Amino acid sequence: MDELGNLSAFLKVVERGSLTSAAAALHCSASTISKRLKQLEHSVGATLLNRSTHGRAYPTEAGRAYFDQVRTIVRELENARESVRSVNETLEGQLRVHLTPGTGQMVLMPLIFRFMREHPALRIMVSIRPDGHDVLHRGFDLSIHSKDAKEGEIGYTSIEARELVKVDYVICAAPAYLAARGTPARPEDLSDHNCLVSVRQASPHQWWFRRDGFEYPVNVSGTLEADNWTTAFEAALEGLGIVRMMRIGDLSHPKASALVPIFTDDVVSGRSIWALMHRMEPTPRKIEAFCNFLRTELQGQRTRQD
Repeated sequence: MDELGNLSAFLKVVERGSLTSAAAALHCSASTISKRLKQLEHSVGATLLNRSTHGRAYPTEAGRAYFDQVRTIVRELENARESVRSVNETLEGQLRVHLTPGTGQMVLMPLIFRFMREHPALRIMVSIRPDGHDVLHRGFDLSIHSKDAKEGEIGYTSIEARELVKVDYVICAAPAYLAARGTPARPEDLSDHNCLVSVRQASPHQWWFRRDGFEYPVNVSGTLEADNWTTAFEAALEGLGIVRMMRIGDLSHPKASALVPIFTDDVVSGRSIWALMHRMEPTPRKIEAFCNFLRTELQGQRTRQD
């Protein structure tokens, strides 16, 4: 009996919520998943899953307790098996990556496409949604997002956070907007302008600046509040207002040259792009390679823009 295979099938069903979805993720049939679950339940002597008439599967109380116990064990076994492979072996299997909107679409996806071309045997599942690091407990290998220093630290000891790159903000507007409304002479003038707000940034209605070694906020508001940077960026391109963007990635966008930077040297950022993952020893090779690739590419972008 393939006990590791049975455990992996059980974990995948709990994470995906159905036998069919788990089978698709593991590249086997639903009947194979069902057989593995029966073997596992017989082995432990308890019913681990309840099946609904609509094809859904939910862990029983015993199943939830078992899931919490074996999840880390299975990951460690899989990592141990992977660690004995040659470092020159082709990356393969599946990498499950969560990205947040804005940063994911404008900064990370072009890099992920490049990584896929370099490692064609590796399957990458990408989900772009505004969830936080809790997605790691729903089957993702990595959660990558930008985080401001003002948002505090990540309070989970089971999660490893790797800083990929520090980024700067830049205040931008289209020439058409500046021609119609005038260019702000100093940060305080932003209070009299139409500022396009991304509500998922830290302090979205207070943009921070530095003068003579001191940091201070400027209250901003406008006719658009968006839950991702992409929308605010597109609105700025249309000449609708002033936007605060990350210098890295955003300014590499083909359309970004149409925007004029303002107060470049005065903007306070403190923002970084982080990779969050389960704390494991050793780190799976595909995760290590992916993080190293992103760090190299992102830091290269920052160097070219400085």
